Amino acid sequence: MVLDSGSTPGSHRENQPKIGQIGGINLLLIPARMLVQAWRAAQGRKKDVSFLVRKFSKAPGAWRVDLVHAGIPKYDHQVARQGWVKYYWKPFEELSSRKSVGTARYC
Repeated sequence: MVLDSGSTPGSHRENQPKIGQIGGINLLLIPARMLVQAWRAAQGRKKDVSFLVRKFSKAPGAWRVDLVHAGIPKYDHQVARQGWVKYYWKPFEELSSRKSVGTARYC
């Protein structure tokens, strides 16, 4: 998913997803601290909107990333969990010279 980082939170500027991708809007942006987004899968129903909260904080010698993805439709829960591991956490750890510090919750 690509959201314009320069867009104003709450501006409802929505990126149109391509097949197999996710579209969404920025709801809240606190630089270097928190990003809250509303997401919808391209193949999902319009009413099936989920919310993603990423919190960033300093940890000893690193940055900590805490992630909560709430409101995932039941039919998409397992796919979402696998996608986070494959497309977010694994590449994130590979970019880091040390094991990443963070938590993730999926609701």
